[in-house]
Amino acid sequence: MKTLKHLDITYACKYTLIMSSVTMNDVATELGVSRASVSYALNGRARERGVSRQLEKRILRTAQEMGYRPSRLAQSLVRKRSNTIGLVLPDMSASYGPALTESLETAARASGYQVLLSHHGNDLDRFRETIQTMLGWQVDGLVIVPMAGRDLSEVIKITENLPAPTTMVERDIGAAQSHLITCDAEVAMRMSIEHLLELGHKRIGLIDGARELIESQVREDSYRATLRRAGFEFDPALLFAPSLTDTPQQEAAFIDQLLDMPKRPTAVIAISGTRAVSIYRACLRRGLTIPDDLSVVAITGTTFDDFSKVQFTSALLTYGEVGKAAFELLKNDIENGRTPPRRILTSPQWVAGQSTAVIRDT
Repeated sequence: MKTLKHLDITYACKYTLIMSSVTMNDVATELGVSRASVSYALNGRARERGVSRQLEKRILRTAQEMGYRPSRLAQSLVRKRSNTIGLVLPDMSASYGPALTESLETAARASGYQVLLSHHGNDLDRFRETIQTMLGWQVDGLVIVPMAGRDLSEVIKITENLPAPTTMVERDIGAAQSHLITCDAEVAMRMSIEHLLELGHKRIGLIDGARELIESQVREDSYRATLRRAGFEFDPALLFAPSLTDTPQQEAAFIDQLLDMPKRPTAVIAISGTRAVSIYRACLRRGLTIPDDLSVVAITGTTFDDFSKVQFTSALLTYGEVGKAAFELLKNDIENGRTPPRRILTSPQWVAGQSTAVIRDT
């Protein structure tokens, strides 16, 4: 006669072996009930379909013990949705990558969606292939950081008339058929300039992003306009707006040139945490200190929590908000039908750090 312990082990082994392929039919056979009853119970429709509460509990308990897992493929065929969102990034080295990914995934999971992540490496062919691969996986929607190509018309062409709702983030490529959510570049620049002006700075340098990018043009326009409103002339020698073809060495050379001017700037605004750190290192080589000899503001998505030497004063770009807003737009389009493209700008958060100070010598 088999002992209870032996029976328990046999039962456990039986369902461990078939756990990965347990179906509704298996659950129905185990209980001696119809497959329809199992389906209604597992899909939360027991009450409306006349399945008793007692039977519902038995079905749910048995399904759990047998290791039943709902098939996402089957569900997607029934619902005509995969409950997945595709996120396409240039790469994960960008400062905004972790915050954007985490916020999008958190919002998606709270609503029963999963996020598929891929990278295009800022290569046009790979950008096209990545999007088509995502669509091949039947994603319900796409969140795309478009590549910073020299020919934006090709990038726009790839993203036109996509069968899935799409939201562009971070980079404005002027696409007319997609939503756009990004941090407000004009506001970030204006608040950075105004902060430095309040501290008495007049010669303020700017290490900007690539001039081909729309957001870089917005920042430069804001830089010029804010200085002009304060009564200061724009000095082109204090502005570095590289081309997409420029190298990091050329950017480093400009920072050196800026700091070696006979009348160097008293403050510099750096677009990205990487550029702020480059300025810090260039100052170290010259025996200059931040903020005593040079004030620095970073417009970035990085908080510099682990950068022990300087806690940069920053216009912090709120990519957590971008990711959440991007998902909400897509979810609405997926579940209720597409809406006209929207342009949403999130407000930067001002972070008072240790890298700016009142100017000592005017």
